[in-house]
Amino acid sequence: MTARPSGWYDDPDDETQLRYWDGILWTERRTPKVKPGLDGSRIGTPSAYPDPAEQQQAAAPGTTVGGSRFGNPGDPYAGPGVPPAQTPPHQTYGGPGQPVPQQYAQPGWQQQVARGAFTLEGQRLSGWWRRFFAWFVDGIVVFVVGALLALPWASDWFAGYRSYWNDAMDAAASGSSQAPPVPEELAVMPVQLALAVALVYAVYEIAMVVWRGRTLGKMLTGISVRSVDAPRKLTLAEAAQRFLVKGISSIVNVIPAIGGLATIFTLVDGLWPLGDSRKQAIHDKVGKSLVVVGPPEGAPAATPPGQYPGQYPQPPYGGMQ
Repeated sequence: MTARPSGWYDDPDDETQLRYWDGILWTERRTPKVKPGLDGSRIGTPSAYPDPAEQQQAAAPGTTVGGSRFGNPGDPYAGPGVPPAQTPPHQTYGGPGQPVPQQYAQPGWQQQVARGAFTLEGQRLSGWWRRFFAWFVDGIVVFVVGALLALPWASDWFAGYRSYWNDAMDAAASGSSQAPPVPEELAVMPVQLALAVALVYAVYEIAMVVWRGRTLGKMLTGISVRSVDAPRKLTLAEAAQRFLVKGISSIVNVIPAIGGLATIFTLVDGLWPLGDSRKQAIHDKVGKSLVVVGPPEGAPAATPPGQYPGQYPQPPYGGMQ
């Protein structure tokens, strides 16, 4: 005997009802075969409107009556005589700038938004490790370019650093357990090199965030920066405000009196997303930005539980539950 697959079947106890079979037993879930009172309904027909102007409007394919669209393909309550080819499709959600309607979102989805896993539009928020590796890669890029620009003015510092490195490698090769002391002149970065790195960092960060919504490090880790208000790239003003906080240590690093405090602030700023409900750093809050997985204007990375992508959840056979 072939087992009956799970699904909705005629209720053996009530011929006017459909009942859900879970593949083994009948459940208590029921729904009427036909919506009560449907035969007597005049919604969507010209005769339902006494005013001739309203009749003409109601008879037009795909018109809106009382905030609802009639005549959509597959709509069990569509009015008669409406050609399917002329009716508009159901409104979809999930594209850029189209938030998931909260009245259709399931409780599980709302909890994920509250926990900082997703934005209201359905984009997944980036985790801390992705941001850290992106910052690390960007730091290497910025320092290499800044060092090349500052090479004519900081060549002596680089030569001294190379000499110290060679001495340390020779000591290790000879089996010495003590590395040579670091010369005092190498403990402080030359002003020319610090200024070049800060300038490159500012131009690189602001330009890439405004132009692409992501730096090279963020491209490598698959994340991007978007606005808090909508899935879009930041404006020049927003990106500049964001950088002034994010890059404060590189900006004031040339001032010994406050350089250490700026470094501590940068450390706190970098760790802030670990305890923030929206995974924002302090510079994200100032720049009104979010860091998400994928492009800033991309489609949602997930669909609310129990909802098909791009449409409302539909009950079986058009019944009410």
